[in-house]
Amino acid sequence: IVSNIEYRGATVKLSVNGAGIEEFTVILDDEGFFARPVAVGDAVPIAWDAEDAIILGRLDS
Repeated sequence: IVSNIEYRGATVKLSVNGAGIEEFTVILDDEGFFARPVAVGDAVPIAWDAEDAIILGRLDS
């Protein structure tokens, strides 16, 4: 579920929550966002290619 939308010039930042996960931050170029705009409260699917993922920390077992 989209919880926040920030218009940032050439990009749009979405905060997305749901499915028992912590918040995801999604950065889209404004062309991509305005081609398929969403609003706060909308349910949206999120997916990405593995090579586009950025790991910010490491979980050790």
